[in-house]
Amino acid sequence: MKRRALPVALSCLSLFLASCGDSYQEVAARHQATLDTLREDMAKLSELVAANPEEMSAEMPLDPAPVFKQDDSAASNTVAVVWERLTDPSTQVDEKTAIDLYLSNGLENLFTWATWDMKAADNFEADLKNAAALRYLVSYKPLKLNPPQVDAEFNYTIGSVAMGVYVYDRQKKEIVRAFPVVAMSGARVGYQYRKDGSNQLQAARDWARSSLWENLRPAVTKALAERTGGTFEK
Repeated sequence: MKRRALPVALSCLSLFLASCGDSYQEVAARHQATLDTLREDMAKLSELVAANPEEMSAEMPLDPAPVFKQDDSAASNTVAVVWERLTDPSTQVDEKTAIDLYLSNGLENLFTWATWDMKAADNFEADLKNAAALRYLVSYKPLKLNPPQVDAEFNYTIGSVAMGVYVYDRQKKEIVRAFPVVAMSGARVGYQYRKDGSNQLQAARDWARSSLWENLRPAVTKALAERTGGTFEK
């Protein structure tokens, strides 16, 4: 009896180990339809945003209400992606013409990881299933950007941005909210002086730009909550 059972036991063990060792590519292959549909929706949203849609709002909140939690994709039905990455999630955002608010809760990573030929992380398949259930895509793109300036004599000029924000319903296949959010960099900006030979002027410019980012980011999440009736936790 023991000799007969041994091959079966070994076979089961082999299958168990094989399933535990699936690569990112193998796991992604099982959810290729999810990735394809997401790419289609992201490409559609990119086209709609590029057409500069008019402001769109409504008195009634969206149903279901959007839920965005940056550190909890499983509890979210909404994801945010900077416009430049809608057609290519690996795109490096040009800070001269765009502002990445880093509101993503990991969607772009899924497309990158899906190409890796190495053992997948334990939560990768769960993340793909969460992505399949997403109802809303949020994207944003500057309508007008005047970056803060710091000249060679360290004179500072306040910067500003009018950011177009767009909410796309994946079931309706259309933008359901579109509105601008305006923000400015701080009236005064300080930076950390270092005696290590680093470029002090560039450091001052980076801090000035960070001031604009820090003021814009909460303004966008607040406006999203107000315009949609949803929850946006950054």
